Formats: sequence, C-alpha cells, structure tokens
Amino acid sequence: MRQMALHVEAREADRHRAAELAWDLKQELEERSRAESVEHAPGAAPAHAKGSAVEWAQLLVTFSGGLPGLVALIRGWADRHEKDVAIRVELDGDSISLDAATPEERRRLVDLFAERHG
Repeated sequence: MRQMALHVEAREADRHRAAELAWDLKQELEERSRAESVEHAPGAAPAHAKGSAVEWAQLLVTFSGGLPGLVALIRGWADRHEKDVAIRVELDGDSISLDAATPEERRRLVDLFAERHG
C-alpha cells in the first residue's frame, strides 16, 4: 500500500472554501477511483470542532496500484475547478502543484509524476 497526500487551497484564501473543495474531491475519488481509502488528514482539532478547515483541506489517499489513473482523475478534477483551486500532490517525498499551469501543462506534469512513481 502507498499513501498520497493532497493539499487543496482555495484561490480566494478562504479556508472554508478549501474544505468544501477538498470534500468534493474526496467524494469524487471515493466514487471513481480504485483507492483503498480517502481520508482527511489527521490533526489536532479545536475543542469545539471535529476538525479545522486546514485539516479538512488535506486528504490522504491510500492505494495499491493504478497510480496513472488516480493522478489523471485528480488532474481532471483540478482542470474543472481551475478558477477556484490550487492542489498539491505529494508521494514518496516528491510533489507537484496543479495551480498556475494550463490544462496541457497539468497533463504533462501528471504524466511525468506518474512515470517517476510507476
């Protein structure tokens, strides 16, 4: 099993919007990918809450295969939300940011990332 971290950041710097976007990405990954699990990153929550907006904007994806399809799904989601979100993908100490790139540049970044970790 491998684990990938996804960091979702709203372009408007609104932590609650980032949490909403992360929730949307989590649902899409659960419904459309072969990931073993998609969880919000653990962290210390404020006493009055079940988690902070920062924690909820970070996802941990556990998977055992199918990395190219998984990162392609993330790229497709990022393409559809490019006006609202920046996303950073981390795996094995390597990361890519899918924010200020064109859809073609994002596709190439994802392809290279998948090749490095395939």
